[in-house]
Amino acid sequence: MDRAVLDEQITKLIVNSERVDRIIREEVGTNKPEGWIYYWPKCEKCGRIYTTRVIKVIPEEGKVIYKCDQGFKGVSGCGHVGEASYLKGEGKLSWKGEFAARWSALGIVFEPHGKDIADSFRVNARIAKEVLEYEPPLTVRYEMFLDKTGRKISKSAGNVITPQMWMDFSPPEALRMMMFKRYHGTRSISLQKSPLYINELELNLRRYHGLEKIGSERDRVTMRRLMEFTYLMEGVPSPPPYRYSAVLNVVSMLPQELGFEEILRIARELISKYYDLRPEDLERDTIFENYVRYAYNYVRYFGRGVREKIEIKKSTLDAINSFIEVINPDMSPDEMQNMAFEIAKKFEVSPKEFFSTIYLAVLGQPQGPRLGPLISRLGVQRFKEIWTRFLRERGIVGER
Repeated sequence: MDRAVLDEQITKLIVNSERVDRIIREEVGTNKPEGWIYYWPKCEKCGRIYTTRVIKVIPEEGKVIYKCDQGFKGVSGCGHVGEASYLKGEGKLSWKGEFAARWSALGIVFEPHGKDIADSFRVNARIAKEVLEYEPPLTVRYEMFLDKTGRKISKSAGNVITPQMWMDFSPPEALRMMMFKRYHGTRSISLQKSPLYINELELNLRRYHGLEKIGSERDRVTMRRLMEFTYLMEGVPSPPPYRYSAVLNVVSMLPQELGFEEILRIARELISKYYDLRPEDLERDTIFENYVRYAYNYVRYFGRGVREKIEIKKSTLDAINSFIEVINPDMSPDEMQNMAFEIAKKFEVSPKEFFSTIYLAVLGQPQGPRLGPLISRLGVQRFKEIWTRFLRERGIVGER
């Protein structure tokens, strides 16, 4: 901040120091003697700030005379008496006044605050209104985010999540949505849960545009306001024609050694076929590329995660394993497609159950494009690896 920005406010607070002192005593009390001036000059001799006190104000020169004779956290002042200009940044305001000065100087009209500084906010609100003649900002009181273990997120605990870290795994809109949707009460937050946050963002986009039902009119109004603030009142976009969960599943099934660009290419092919989109449209789609990047980073840093066990009928499992053994790279997409139907019929498994189980393994969802072309695009060997990994990671249980 430019040094001169607060000059007018600092001058008013120092000149009206008795009114400031009275407000502080009425609101929170103080151990300072009456008439204390809540401004700390920097001692020109020892360089300390909190060991000084103002003993005289020279408003016509924009200066104070101070004495460095106070104690602060076991440190004593050097005893020097000197002058400091509060118009040249040679000191600092107390927090009991600094917020008010910033609000007034910067024209702040809304500022949320944590419950740990509720007293400070209340004191500064009165100082802003009664001394600086500035209407204090509207506010909401929020509480701390916790990490997944329930600890407060703090620099000292080493569990801080920066916006830059967040955007390696999730879009900024998901973070704004998390911050805006509820202020009261503590909430846990974890980068490992980033897929859930993106899923929630997508759901709210679909609800906003009437593509998903919502419980009540009150919930609808609340959701619409949330999404409008999430997108900074600049228009709420339509949801993408694909789901992040499908992108994450595709990326998690591919060997990471392929590198980001190759995984992006394969993901474009598979997702475009699954959602009946043109691959060239996804090439120009920055949201899709970001989705793949979030998924790529997620798999690299957190692995594929622990997947819940699912049950597959033994006949279905046997049929698919037989299909896996039979297909080979020399077969055409149509031959693989026909073979799938033949084997499903041989094992008396419904085609719907046969195909949906394979789609669940490859795409994470029970529907998909024609299986033969899908396997051809993936490559037979890679398809077999994906199926084997699916069985292992999902702890597949064959139900007789």
